[in-house]
Amino acid sequence: MENAGVIARVLLNTLPELEKDGVDTGNITVEHMDRALEGLEKGMFSSEGVADILSYFSANPESSLEEAVRRCGLSAMSEDEVRKEIERLVKEHKDIIGEKGERAVSTLMGIAMKKMRGRADASLIHRILTEEIDRAR
Repeated sequence: MENAGVIARVLLNTLPELEKDGVDTGNITVEHMDRALEGLEKGMFSSEGVADILSYFSANPESSLEEAVRRCGLSAMSEDEVRKEIERLVKEHKDIIGEKGERAVSTLMGIAMKKMRGRADASLIHRILTEEIDRAR
């Protein structure tokens, strides 16, 4: 994982966004950030889940990372689980694929990210979505 880039995003983007959303970022300690980044590095959740974890730590500063992941519903999905979810999504939205062809990827990517936010890496979702759309056409 590119630690410097992730740390920069957390400090420059994630924390200000949380603050804007009303989260008391003053309760988020360096230890909380370390634990969140460690969980990300171990693959416990995807990068999209960091904000949820830090928000949870703000409200529950004594929590363990495992509890935060569980309470936020961010347990990482396996590739097979992602594929099954994408297959369902493609079946549900065959009309969009018929209309847009390859351009349906961006529309369906938004829907998929919303469903799997924080539980699957965006690049994995994109790769599988592209494969499944190609298969469905």
